[in-house]
Amino acid sequence: MKEPDGEDQIAASWTRVVIAIRRIGALVGLVWLVAACGPPTLLLTPPPIGAEAISLLGDTLWSVSLTAAEGQARVVQLADAKRRAGARRDDLNTQLLLGRRTAAMGRLREAVALYTKAIESVPTDSRLYRRRGELLLLLREPDLAARDLTRAVKLAGLDST
Repeated sequence: MKEPDGEDQIAASWTRVVIAIRRIGALVGLVWLVAACGPPTLLLTPPPIGAEAISLLGDTLWSVSLTAAEGQARVVQLADAKRRAGARRDDLNTQLLLGRRTAAMGRLREAVALYTKAIESVPTDSRLYRRRGELLLLLREPDLAARDLTRAVKLAGLDST
């Protein structure tokens, strides 16, 4: 095997410099991309008008069907939750209740929006991420759901990694 001479060592040094410059360039590009994107937002795939989601098989998923008696009871519960949430805007439990009651009416996207608004106020509560993640699963948004559920596990202190 040939001993490396001065030219080989210079070539190896330049190769290392080029690799370092490429890594720095990639890092700068990544930082620029993240900065240009702004804060993360929740973007749901829009379904047809009146539908809640599109299934993974392409079927349209409509709102929950309720009997007349169930519908009346849930309307009363939702109205009560809205009244409570309006009276105590800073109370997280009333916001959670409002989200649950809205989802129980079959208004899953509206409930996701309510949880998103609550997360903006209290970004450290794992319950908000868990509930929104569960709804996102129902809305067939598995990537967004996985992100929320992973965040919920970390905030709850259940993450073993």
